[in-house]
Amino acid sequence: MRINEPIFKAMLLKEAFRRFIFRTQKPTPGDVLEAWLEQARTSGLQAFERLAESFREKMKFLLNWFRKKISSAISEGFNNKIKRLTAGLWLISD
Repeated sequence: MRINEPIFKAMLLKEAFRRFIFRTQKPTPGDVLEAWLEQARTSGLQAFERLAESFREKMKFLLNWFRKKISSAISEGFNNKIKRLTAGLWLISD
């Protein structure tokens, strides 16, 4: 049973994060995210600990989604395409 413990913890953290993303009522998104970050940070699961650290660094951007419902996904996609095209041009010119 101990072998399944990390998987069980990971599933609980995933479901808790889904509740954060799809929440419709109080508490505030910041409070819910803070609680999740603490759970992930103390989970003993390295992947979730790193994810929590990354999310904490980008917390203001995550919370902006709840304030304005604005995403940078389109511009990020264009930037990625530009990088890929530029990298391809360097390969052709060599």
